[in-house]
Amino acid sequence: IHHLAYVPGLDYLVSYWTPRMSRFEHINKVVMFGLQGLIKEHLIDAFNENFFNRSWDELEAEYKRVIAHTMTVQASDTSEMKKLYDLGYLPIQIKAVPEGTRVNIKTPMFEISNTVKGFGWLVNYLETYISVNIWQPMTAATIAYGYRELVTKYFDLTVENGVPSSACGDFSMRGMVSKDSAYKSSAGHLLSFTGSATIGSIMWLEDFYNCDCTKEVVGKGVPSTEHSVMSSYGRDGEFECYRHLIEDVFVDGPLSIVSDTYDYWNVL
Repeated sequence: IHHLAYVPGLDYLVSYWTPRMSRFEHINKVVMFGLQGLIKEHLIDAFNENFFNRSWDELEAEYKRVIAHTMTVQASDTSEMKKLYDLGYLPIQIKAVPEGTRVNIKTPMFEISNTVKGFGWLVNYLETYISVNIWQPMTAATIAYGYRELVTKYFDLTVENGVPSSACGDFSMRGMVSKDSAYKSSAGHLLSFTGSATIGSIMWLEDFYNCDCTKEVVGKGVPSTEHSVMSSYGRDGEFECYRHLIEDVFVDGPLSIVSDTYDYWNVL
């Protein structure tokens, strides 16, 4: 509805994405990550599928029905939407620091502007859509970087053989609200570590960041059991379960075995 509210004659607009503050004294930088994925997945693919490739009559009816009944009839004006639809693409330009850069708090990470006269309203129209899709990968990447610094410090002090990148694993599929949030959270983690049980994040990175898990290390998982596996042998068959897993099934490479299904100390 902002196309109705801006000063008449507004042709161009420039907006900035800036990390405004930190709630932790020791965190004064934010990792720039997720913008490329957002552009490909949402500003191109999703807008084509859900807007430009649909019929205008269907779109207009849907927009007017929802907005008129939730934000008043005045707000359901579709005149500028129709101009965007007829144009056939989002007339925007985004300039950004390279992904992976650690950016100081209060410093802009990227700017967005319109490239076609008259579409200044579109720039901040996209603000919430952009925010909801990139705050999580940025936050996850920033937190992971902090953990990596901490891990590296103590690896140097205490570990003779090992690499810090393998020290922390990701289980976003067990903790996030959706598969999409899990993929983006795990992808942020994988900027600093290699371990993740969120296999979908590796495919997400392949789709939007041009990597290939068959040619480079994008992320590594570990074959793992769970309580249903361990208990399927019954309490009396617990030792046989371990023997079968180690000697018959996963002979080579790492294996993670849940050990507290019944009594952890008895297992030891």
